[in-house]
Amino acid sequence: MKKYWSLFLYFIKKPENVFISLSLLFGVLSAILVPQLSVSDENMHYMRAYGISQGRVESNSPCTLPKDVIKRAEAVYEGNFSADYSKPIDRNIIDVHKCSSASGYPPIMHLPQTIGIGIASLFNGSTGLTILFGRLANVLFYSITVYLIIKWVRIGKWVFTVIGLIPLMIHMAASLSSDCMTNVAVFTITAFTLN
Repeated sequence: MKKYWSLFLYFIKKPENVFISLSLLFGVLSAILVPQLSVSDENMHYMRAYGISQGRVESNSPCTLPKDVIKRAEAVYEGNFSADYSKPIDRNIIDVHKCSSASGYPPIMHLPQTIGIGIASLFNGSTGLTILFGRLANVLFYSITVYLIIKWVRIGKWVFTVIGLIPLMIHMAASLSSDCMTNVAVFTITAFTLN
């Protein structure tokens, strides 16, 4: 028992280790267990990130996407949050849709989600799989980036750890929202100022 206690004490000496462990644990759980596209405006961010993953990076323009993606994003308005992993996205049937609020964001804001969606698309993924991979990529990006920031900052490491582990921060990181990138930018600027 003493061996485990000493390992635990060594582990909590470094706030960045505490952060990345808890962030990945709760972030992955949130990405898997929270109903897909149920986070605020997540359906719009899904369409934007999917479009970027297909090479459509222009902002403030209509989204030209597979009909399956648009149909899945619009199903939210009918209260349908169920994930569909069974049917691969048919990329041959294309439709034009207004991406709404998310289309004004620069492509960099959706970079982690886009990478995750792109990886799922390599496996001919369904809408459920592309959403899940996008969420997991966002959690991974958030966790690694904030881990590096906590490791880098000289003062306030535990403050950064506690703020980074606020449930809403983890919840947003485990979605397709671009707020994750904004939160990371705020952490970076604050750490830069404190150093």
